This record gives sequence, C-alpha cells and structure tokens, in this order.
Amino acid sequence: MNGKRWFAVTVAVVMMSLWLGVQAAPAQSADEVGKSISSLYLEVLQKVVTLMKNRPDPKELAPKLAQLKEETIKQMVELGKKREALDQAGKQAVDRSIEQTMNKLSPDLFKDFLDGKNYYAKPDPNLGKLIMDFHMIPQYAVFDNLKQHAPQEAQRLGIK
Repeated sequence: MNGKRWFAVTVAVVMMSLWLGVQAAPAQSADEVGKSISSLYLEVLQKVVTLMKNRPDPKELAPKLAQLKEETIKQMVELGKKREALDQAGKQAVDRSIEQTMNKLSPDLFKDFLDGKNYYAKPDPNLGKLIMDFHMIPQYAVFDNLKQHAPQEAQRLGIK
C-alpha cells in the first residue's frame, strides 16, 4: 500500500473510531446525574468527617481538605456539564434530587460535620470556612447557582 493510501485508510479508521466512541456514550438521564451528584456529596461529607475525627492539627488538616475540595469541585463540574446537557425538566429533576439529599442528610453525619467545623472554626476561622464549603459543594454542579453565589469561582472554572 502506498503512503497516501495508507494515510487515508488510517485517517478513515481513526475518524470512524471517534464517531463510534461518541455514539456509544449516551447522555445520562436526569435521575442518574442527580444520583451521581448526591452520592458524591454524601461521600465527600463522610471523607471530611473522617479527616476531622481525631481532631488533627489544623496545619495537617487544612491542606488535605483543600486538596479534597479541588478534587471534588472537578468532579462536580463534570457532573454539572451533564446537568447542563439536559432539558429544563431534567435540570429541575437533578436539582430536586440534590435538594432532597441535602434535606435528608443523616443527623449523625451532619452533627459530626458541624461538631468538627465548630471545633476548628474557633481557633482558625479560615479552616472553619473551608470545612463549611463542603456543605455547599453541590452548587458546583448547578452552574446558575455557582455563577450567582460564587461568580469568581465560576469564572476561575471557565463556567459561562
């Protein structure tokens, strides 16, 4: 096979693979997106509580929480892109799912979360704020809320 023909065949195979890859990844339903956001939220709150459990020194805790927050934000933004791809009814269904999860949070988990936040907020208000940021982290998946309540964050993340 000559060079030009080999190149043309290679390009055709690559293009077909890309097309099939795009076609094989159907959009997630509103229910799936809502559950993913809610699960991530509960998972990250659990991680925060675990990190605070033995009341480590704030200088040890703060960088771990900052890293966890950035990792979680990236995941929430990716889920937010999936939410944005839904129609208005789908977006509302996702929002209801998030709201229900936040309203039905385990009292024990929320108590442990707030106890930890209060413990660290007294000596280090910035750390207390960082901890509290995790409670509102689902807003990173709801771009309109993020733009309204944290426009600098939306801008930093390229959310328009």
